[in-house]
Amino acid sequence: MSDVSNPEQPKIAGYFVPPLAGKEDLPGYTLGKGVLAMYTEHDRNIMWAFTENGAYALSSPLLGEPVMGPAAKPWPAR
Repeated sequence: MSDVSNPEQPKIAGYFVPPLAGKEDLPGYTLGKGVLAMYTEHDRNIMWAFTENGAYALSSPLLGEPVMGPAAKPWPAR
């Protein structure tokens, strides 16, 4: 996660390293890929990390407190 509050000096503000699964549990083509995709729900302040061994819901102080449950209104506004 990057902190771009000062666009001229972006900083790494956080990162996520998923736990490693045993090599015997995963197909060979998935090994060494780490996080395959990220999705951020800006209305709920939750980041989703999709890895070869699962999906993780993450939070960060940079986004604010996570909103558990459905969002109060659709984002972006429709």
